[in-house]
Amino acid sequence: MKGTQPTQTEKRFSIWTTCLALISIIPFLFLSNYVYPVNDDYFFSLLHIDTNPFQATFETWQSWSGRYLATFISSLNPLAMQGAGMPYFKYWSLIGIFLFTASWFIMTTTAFRKLSILRRICLASIMMLCYLALFPSISQGFYWFSAYTAYTFPSLLFLIYIGLLGRKNIFCKLAGYLLALLIPGGNEVLGVAFLGTLAYIALFYPSRRNNISFFIGLAGLLFVIFSPGNGIRLQHQLSTSPYLWTLAVSFAQTISWFFIWLPILLIGSLLYIPLIGRYICEHKVFNIPPILFVISFLIILFLSHIPATFGLSTVVIDRTANTLLFFFIVSYFYGLTLVLRYHRDWLNGVINVLQGKIMLVISLFCFLMTGAYSINSPVATAITDLVTGKAAAYARIQQARIDSAESSQRNDTVIFKPLGLTSRSLFVKELDTNPDGDFSNAFCKVNGIKGKVAVEKEEVYFEDNFTALKNFSKGRRK
Repeated sequence: MKGTQPTQTEKRFSIWTTCLALISIIPFLFLSNYVYPVNDDYFFSLLHIDTNPFQATFETWQSWSGRYLATFISSLNPLAMQGAGMPYFKYWSLIGIFLFTASWFIMTTTAFRKLSILRRICLASIMMLCYLALFPSISQGFYWFSAYTAYTFPSLLFLIYIGLLGRKNIFCKLAGYLLALLIPGGNEVLGVAFLGTLAYIALFYPSRRNNISFFIGLAGLLFVIFSPGNGIRLQHQLSTSPYLWTLAVSFAQTISWFFIWLPILLIGSLLYIPLIGRYICEHKVFNIPPILFVISFLIILFLSHIPATFGLSTVVIDRTANTLLFFFIVSYFYGLTLVLRYHRDWLNGVINVLQGKIMLVISLFCFLMTGAYSINSPVATAITDLVTGKAAAYARIQQARIDSAESSQRNDTVIFKPLGLTSRSLFVKELDTNPDGDFSNAFCKVNGIKGKVAVEKEEVYFEDNFTALKNFSKGRRK
């Protein structure tokens, strides 16, 4: 990996890519202003009132879930903290979005010290734009407290851990050991993917540090899996045919991600190869036969589905897909770099085609317009929800529900109208249609409501961004 400085063309396109990546984050920051807690946020806050995070983590580990890191963070639920409340959810979302942005840059700038800073920043920007183009669930990634504390935050620690591998000082080693212990406590899907990554690193880059990290990660994951709470939880969530379901769905989903995610990553490669890959592939860390990586990656990806398909009898979707996408993107660009190193003759021919200004313009345009800046991308959806007022309407309805319930008589049952057409970026779940449901009861207890509440019917629907903007424009002309 040479320390050569980027050419003027490379500088220009690296800066453009970075600026566009940072601009794409802005709509998500504005959406934070309209965040409200939903079902699980109310329910779990009741469990954490009058308990400190350590006590809450231990009690949950014994009674419901072994996710010690996720429980520790979620115990800081604003509804459970004296003097906090609704407004603090937007601050948590803002923190999450800033950490999401920073983690990509921390990973690349820390891992590759000999690569020019502009190339490191450009690498982070390309990877982040890939993620924003493919983001399985915005609401569960940024705006649902109970989800992003268990899935997004631990995944960001995974990115930081990868970056720390590029540093050999004692601080980075100790920080790496700490992260190896914490990350498996986020969620089981990430725990398996992370442990598989640690095993791959220890196998192909043997060192005392990597071996220690693997055993620390293994201990953390076992601590999660064999917690008493996980045993209790499995009793309620296993399907009637868990083994058949697990194998079939895990295999199908492992294959499906290549059809769902790979096209955008391939287009992103048109920028990565001429701007970064041609330089970074010279690093000795990429001296691994690609076929060994592909086999390892497929095994780890398959195993990562097991906790969801077996333990929860579901599929990897929304928040679990969010966390798996971090692993997939990092693995893809690592694997692509291995290919570049082992096929240098092919690489030289590809670079001759891709490095021209016109080709770079075309590559950047296609990457953006089919990805993060396409009409129905998560970024465009966030902008549409802001422009059309869906985000503001969602927040008004949530606040109106609280006000209506608080003003009701002591023994009344307040029936809320359904949300109907609402914000795709913010919506996660509706309240119960049953006044005696767990989430409806939690809603009342947290808000100090003596009566009961329920939603008339679960009627929530969305419209594509083009239709939403068309209808908005028509409405403005009236």
